[in-house]
Amino acid sequence: MLTRDDKYTITSIGLMSGSSLDGVDGVLMAYENKFQILAQASTAFSDQLRNRIDNIRQSGKVSLADFCELSTKIADEYLLVCSTLIDQSHQLKREVNIIGAHGQTLWHQPPLYSLQICNYARLAHLTGISVVGDIRNADIANGGTGAPLAPIFHSAAFLSPEEKRAIINLGGIANITVLSDTSRGWDMGPGMTLMDSWYREHKNGSFDIDGNWAQQGHLNKEFLASLLKDAFFSYPPPKSTGQEVFNMNWLKDKINKHPGICPLDVQNTLAELTATLCKQTVDTFAPNTEAIYLCGGGTKNGYLRKRISELNKRRKVLSVEALGIKPEYVECCLMGWLAVKHILGEPVATHQVTGSNPVSKILGALYPASQSQLATSRA
Repeated sequence: MLTRDDKYTITSIGLMSGSSLDGVDGVLMAYENKFQILAQASTAFSDQLRNRIDNIRQSGKVSLADFCELSTKIADEYLLVCSTLIDQSHQLKREVNIIGAHGQTLWHQPPLYSLQICNYARLAHLTGISVVGDIRNADIANGGTGAPLAPIFHSAAFLSPEEKRAIINLGGIANITVLSDTSRGWDMGPGMTLMDSWYREHKNGSFDIDGNWAQQGHLNKEFLASLLKDAFFSYPPPKSTGQEVFNMNWLKDKINKHPGICPLDVQNTLAELTATLCKQTVDTFAPNTEAIYLCGGGTKNGYLRKRISELNKRRKVLSVEALGIKPEYVECCLMGWLAVKHILGEPVATHQVTGSNPVSKILGALYPASQSQLATSRA
């Protein structure tokens, strides 16, 4: 295990494939007391891989053979991004101390478990770099919800004494971090997952580019009110959810109660749902917020950004890129940062974001590439 020495820079790779199923994002970062991003890269999932994963999440069923094959496939997708990062940065593999790999979430069901698939041992072997994976279950074992974990990184990276900030991650599931000396964070509800799935069902392509399709539709206020009645939205934070709740079955059940609503208006109303959740959450739990910074893949949806801005007229609404990190790479930085915390033996406090017990825990499990990797030299 490494020990902290401010004169020694730890280099890590952070890898993330989120609930939006768009692919794998990665960063290579150098970390002392602060971090520096050295390279960033992404790879898109094929339509076939995306559909296989989505079918499992929608049905809740998978064969053992498919489970094992997908776990290996995800590791190989992560490997491609690792290779690109190392090539871009001109780093040597032996100069990278650790990889933090999230894996692909198949099922998230606190307070019992959270399942992310990736053959972490294969990734460690093929890269020659030790891997920290399975980051959520230690928090669940400690009484937490296992998600969201991004707020603990948001607090470390974006807290400012000069501005009252909230960070909103527009991933498949949208979550918020209210930044303060005791930062809090939780899942708000659907981010891009329903919009992406609905778009794929009615149009060619994997997502609604810039929200162009949604923007052509009209808001159905009765349908929006029906969506907002879901019990999850009234639960107090901290709270966590996923596609196990907010999926196409959930959406179609709501649509069946509103016969005649056209697909285009459904898409527009789904965008309004996410924008409304952002507005209501900030107004209720952080009314003094001066600036909202957006991250995650949903920041690419111009129509959604526009609606969030229009509903928060008295606040600045900007991308986290204004704070120095591209929005699609924030969760990758979380993974690289948590991996460093793990090999330094530093526990992470998650009580304010997942409702875990106040005792901090070291998150993740270590998959060594070799014994020599565990005794990393400082020479």
